[in-house]
Amino acid sequence: MKKTTAIMICAILCIGCAPNVSSLNRHLEKGAYDLALEEARNDPAMIAHLAALILEREATEHSDQAAVMVNYLAGSRKPGKYALKRLAQSTGVASRLAGIALGRSSLPSDRELDSYLSDSWSDVRVAAARTWSRKIDRKRLEEMILDPDPGVRVEAAAGLGRFEGEKTAGILAQTARLDPDPRVRARAVTQVKSLGVDALDVCRNALSDDNMGVRNAALRGLSDLGSDAAVELIRDRMAGPMTEVTVVAAAELARLDHKDGKGRFREALKNRRPNIRATALVHLDRARVENPDKIRLGMLDDDDPSVVLTAAAALLTGADDSRGPVSRALRRIVEEGSMQAPRARDMLAVVGEPAAVAEVQEVLEQGDEEEIVTSLKRVARGVMLYDNFVSLLKDDRAGVRIEAARSVLLSSST
Repeated sequence: MKKTTAIMICAILCIGCAPNVSSLNRHLEKGAYDLALEEARNDPAMIAHLAALILEREATEHSDQAAVMVNYLAGSRKPGKYALKRLAQSTGVASRLAGIALGRSSLPSDRELDSYLSDSWSDVRVAAARTWSRKIDRKRLEEMILDPDPGVRVEAAAGLGRFEGEKTAGILAQTARLDPDPRVRARAVTQVKSLGVDALDVCRNALSDDNMGVRNAALRGLSDLGSDAAVELIRDRMAGPMTEVTVVAAAELARLDHKDGKGRFREALKNRRPNIRATALVHLDRARVENPDKIRLGMLDDDDPSVVLTAAAALLTGADDSRGPVSRALRRIVEEGSMQAPRARDMLAVVGEPAAVAEVQEVLEQGDEEEIVTSLKRVARGVMLYDNFVSLLKDDRAGVRIEAARSVLLSSST
């Protein structure tokens, strides 16, 4: 299987231009996914294009899922770009989204940008805002901060953070205080450089927000300010019983190299409650502790699966020398059969442990739709499962086909 995977990757990387996919499209138009896969004839390049064409077709047929499909295609190599070009020549929301994805490297003309940002489809406005908010002029951003979709307002708040001045500060302060969506309020609070003299007051008020995400954003904003008054506000939130917000406050003080923050953060890593330990692990890098991977390796012996998985996920993105301890810890969770066992199994399959690969293959072959889709989302980059991804391209369930197509494209570009 390794040899097959190596050949597959080389073939896809060497594609100079799109092969003739007209026959594949004819099969897809009739819903004959099995015939389309047969037509691909085990050719890795054709299979990759088939996966991209499946996502393209789903995007055109289901407008409510178009943004997801376009994002999948935008993250893949040449087959995805080829499918996006075809989508851009079509009509409807998928065409608009594909146009944004293809033009993300440069700002479009004023006329095109205005068209995207005033589109009746909120997915189009969100995609345009996410793609170009860091390049859009202040006037447009001031209009976008009033958009009915919170996704646009989040990006507008981030874009406004590039500017200074009393007007910008007032808009961001009002957004942080009054926007109905906590994601937007949180993003506005973190733009402390643009909040000017009001930054401290905005962060102080946000510390009393009903939403924990906004409160955490306020602590990050105060940390970025770094003034004596800001540090005192963080210290106040760090005092008292240990909570998840306490952990974030301790991490921000540790980031500023305050001794008491470092001490409180170490306490959080040893707290008896697993949610506190897991939260501390999430903020480990933010706290700038020494030898963070050594701490994560130690947490692999934790008696709570969620803590172990948090540590393992971070370690698997780093050096290979931690793979052995991580695999042993994940295997222990699988053997204990906790609610986290499927996630641990899927993580093992991604790193190529044979037993886990076999178990995931059984799920992909015999599981129900929800089990298959959930597993596919977690193992999409598992090259050892490529053949299983391919076989699911002909599945008669749209959700399975979509995730299988994404997995084929991701595993072939890993």
